[in-house]
Amino acid sequence: MTRLCTVLACALCAPALAAAAAAADAGLAAALKSGKDGKPPAFSHAGVFDVDGWFAHREARMADASRLRNAYARCVAALRNPAENVTVPVENYEDGSVKTAVHAERAQFFVDDAFVWGEGIEVKHFSALGDVVARLTAESCVIDRRAKCGWAEGRARVVYGGTSVEGDGIFFSIEDEYIIICAKTRIETKDLDFGGLKL
Repeated sequence: MTRLCTVLACALCAPALAAAAAAADAGLAAALKSGKDGKPPAFSHAGVFDVDGWFAHREARMADASRLRNAYARCVAALRNPAENVTVPVENYEDGSVKTAVHAERAQFFVDDAFVWGEGIEVKHFSALGDVVARLTAESCVIDRRAKCGWAEGRARVVYGGTSVEGDGIFFSIEDEYIIICAKTRIETKDLDFGGLKL
């Protein structure tokens, strides 16, 4: 099958630069990447898009997405009396304050795998000052607490600054600030600025 890739390079919020991409073979995939904290940047300091680096990083995340999609199915098959109204920290700042937390209407922990399955999900990512800087809502998902990433099954939405992305089947990496949307993608942004040209 012919593989179609479209890359949109955009500045989502200063100073973070991001890349969004869509690929079609089994569905539409979209990704946002901040390129900070030692992660492979989408842009070099000269402002040139690093295509090879971006695709290498994307392929690694696609493997994570496949692994977690399979883990989601295993977790659902193993559900036994999920807890209700659960909030779990996934990542903390050095001072102990919460950096990322997950709230679920229903949840079950799989201790051996460090997975948390949840339904009616809201993942919040906080600044060091405690402000919510990103939010993911999903019908249900599984989160790998060790790898700090997850798979959202069904409809999901991510809001980051003035940008929101939504679709069916979303892989997200909390640590990399990276998402892949597999179907029915919708992207809205208020923050595009290409050399003064607002879109």
